[in-house]
Amino acid sequence: MNFTRFLIRSRHGSTWYVRVYIPKRLQPLFHGKKQIKKSTGYRDKRQAGRVAAIYWAQCQALFDELALQMSSRDKPRSIRSGLTITTDALGREHRFDFGGDSDPEAAKQEQQAAQEAREATAKLLEQHRDNLELIQALVSANTPAATHDPNAPETVMTWDELFSKFEAKQKERANNPSERYNLRSFDEAQAYRNFWKGYFAGREVHSIKRTEIEAIEDWLQRVPSGFTKKSISIDKAIELAKSGVHDHKMISGPTYNHYQRQLKWLLQYAHRLGAHRDDLSVCIRQKDKNLGKKFERMPFTDEDMALMFCGENYTSNFGRANPKTPFAARFWVPLLAAFSGARMDELCQLKVCDVMHDEATDIHYLNIAGPEDTAPDGQPKRVKNRNSIRPIPIHPALINIGFLEYADTLRNTPEASLFGLQRAPEGKWGSPLSKWFTNKSSNAKGFIERCGIVSKGELRDGVEWTKTFHGLRHTVTDNLRDKLKRLPDGSRVNAEDIGLAIGHLDEASADLETHSYGQGVKKPGVPA
Repeated sequence: MNFTRFLIRSRHGSTWYVRVYIPKRLQPLFHGKKQIKKSTGYRDKRQAGRVAAIYWAQCQALFDELALQMSSRDKPRSIRSGLTITTDALGREHRFDFGGDSDPEAAKQEQQAAQEAREATAKLLEQHRDNLELIQALVSANTPAATHDPNAPETVMTWDELFSKFEAKQKERANNPSERYNLRSFDEAQAYRNFWKGYFAGREVHSIKRTEIEAIEDWLQRVPSGFTKKSISIDKAIELAKSGVHDHKMISGPTYNHYQRQLKWLLQYAHRLGAHRDDLSVCIRQKDKNLGKKFERMPFTDEDMALMFCGENYTSNFGRANPKTPFAARFWVPLLAAFSGARMDELCQLKVCDVMHDEATDIHYLNIAGPEDTAPDGQPKRVKNRNSIRPIPIHPALINIGFLEYADTLRNTPEASLFGLQRAPEGKWGSPLSKWFTNKSSNAKGFIERCGIVSKGELRDGVEWTKTFHGLRHTVTDNLRDKLKRLPDGSRVNAEDIGLAIGHLDEASADLETHSYGQGVKKPGVPA
């Protein structure tokens, strides 16, 4: 018998523990526990296996003794043929037939013989407890071949246990400032992970087959789009997808990739923990990211920018006052984004003290910090990636219209929100402002719709397009790309500088990203 199959890692992955399952009928004696765990004291798996062999044998002897004590309170256990059966600590089956089916005295003798057989085996194991080779030979010689599982993993774990460990690990990473892990994206993918949690619920991880993972590629693309909003359960959605017969709109290519990506990470984690012998994540294949794309996020045109930032009438389309979107946020956040290309949440989680001044260069700037810094509510700040952490110079045009004076009026509360915002329940600071900025529903208008900007449409190839706050970021990128050749003073804007300014990629790869980011070269919509 391979005793390493009874080993599991400690929570920190350093020490091996032995795990022995308690027979169901004995579990009430152990206060309902289903298994016994005990530290082997070893980090080396081979040494831990030796301890596991001895402990396993001791547990089996204990189980036999307890079972005998339980049965002694009732009539001797004999089957119809009068045959008394017992199994010792080595897994050997003993049969005694003294005619116990008709003779009570003979039945007692059968029980006594069975007890003596178990005690003799337990005594043998105790005498040779330090002789691992002998114990393993005895156990292996009496273990039925059917009980050997060649696919048994290092750690037996259910899918639900794996799922809980995976989520706990990611949240631990998010709370570690040195990781710079994006918890926001992790939270947004919760629905995709829950899909796989439901699909494999109750399964032991090592029971998942390669063919099963490969087959997912076929039916996953037929999952009904937005099935949770249609009150369709996960099980029903999977049933419909596998049948291939339903009238619902199917998920898009990007959504398909989201599902596959989450499953891939879970399977990689399972292999890393030793819960599966194979890395099944290699079976996951994603689609071309543009296949089945729902929509394109478009930048704003010069005309759009003129309609939004129309001088003295800029605030005329702000709409009714709303405590969730203070006037300061509605006034300054779009302007800052239009001049910097910053993401909405990067701006909305700023504190008063994040408006800074560099004495050496005399440049005023916004400090975009990561989780090592705190947001106005005391929780760690969130950024998309490590390249998002950067200073953003404040454009002279914003200084001229009073941005620094506005910030100075708040200096007595340096840790407060720069724009009086609060974090939304889903964790984002900019959610209310995003809904104020654009609203594509037919019964309400957002800021850009009130300005007369068309916020949605359809391209010639049938792909829908939309304009949102993020379009300001695309607009800034395109305007900077327009200056790649040469500025009026003869200088140039390098692709690397664009990537660093908008916090998108490392210097080495900025050229690749800015080449595809945005929707073409246009004349500047914002004076620079």
